[in-house]
Amino acid sequence: MMMIESILLYFFIGVIWLTYIEWYTTTNIEGFYGRDWSNKERWFHCLLWPYSFGTWIYVLIKHWFGPWN
Repeated sequence: MMMIESILLYFFIGVIWLTYIEWYTTTNIEGFYGRDWSNKERWFHCLLWPYSFGTWIYVLIKHWFGPWN
């Protein structure tokens, strides 16, 4: 039972991340990156959310503190 709970938690976090990132990009960004999402993009961000979230955190920190050089 614990395995099923872990999988459901993983998907639940992915859906929350997907909902936020899709809302943010479609309402706050104009042009090519602000367009409506395809189902392929939704599946990517839902299933591979640790990669997507990690990239977002990396870019956010890089933006705040400047280049890493």
